Amino acid sequence: MSNPKEEPISKHAISDNPTEPLQRYFDCLNFFALRVVKKVDKSTDLDLPLVKNLIGQGCLAGSDSSSYDGLAFTNVSITPQGAVVLAEWASLLRASSVKGQLMETLGKLVWLFAGMFITLSGALLLTIIK
Repeated sequence: MSNPKEEPISKHAISDNPTEPLQRYFDCLNFFALRVVKKVDKSTDLDLPLVKNLIGQGCLAGSDSSSYDGLAFTNVSITPQGAVVLAEWASLLRASSVKGQLMETLGKLVWLFAGMFITLSGALLLTIIK
């Protein structure tokens, strides 16, 4: 009995992780957050249809220089709208991660203990004053 051949994982494979598509968009947009890239083509390690989509949505600015060789873009950079979207996506990804949820819970616990401390210290001061 032979084992079935494993197919290579593609960039577009469906994942059990519901945030993976958002993570792909985030990573692509984040790549352009601090730099203007003079040329983006198949020689770069970027998902070109994703770059095209982000340009179409107004999150990235760039010139389409596609040819028969495939998709290509020049002078690609993030737009102000793209920076806002990037911040929103970062917040969503942080909130949906285990670490983000843990930090949110710890933050709530800190505020709970701070409230308890203030209440108890106020009650203690009132007792001392009387």
